[in-house]
Amino acid sequence: MLQVISPAEAYRRVELDALVLGGDARQLIKLCLAEAVGSLDRALLWHDKGDRRRRNTALAKAISGIHALRMGIDQQHPLGGALLTLYGSAAARLTRTLIRFDAGAVAEVSADLAELADAFGITCPRQADRTL
Repeated sequence: MLQVISPAEAYRRVELDALVLGGDARQLIKLCLAEAVGSLDRALLWHDKGDRRRRNTALAKAISGIHALRMGIDQQHPLGGALLTLYGSAAARLTRTLIRFDAGAVAEVSADLAELADAFGITCPRQADRTL
């Protein structure tokens, strides 16, 4: 059976596919950070609404984005080791919260990633600026 998705989600997926296929390294980093932060913010909103399935789906998307960031690190770069540690710790923390949800941990990882994006000069829209 086909999954029903909203038109907004369909357009978003097409936009993401275009960015992935045609983006440079900076655009892909921006995409992964923005998706991870947005997904974590959505996970918190879904948790507040009591929707465990959507909360866990959002968490899984965030973890995937963090793994993509981790795989793309140039380990020869001076910050490579620190970023590997940061992303590895964030992914592990979020994986634990899939089993036993910890809103504080999710909020902290979201804030850490948003701060990192800001340090890279990347703007990540926060959930207050978005709709579900």
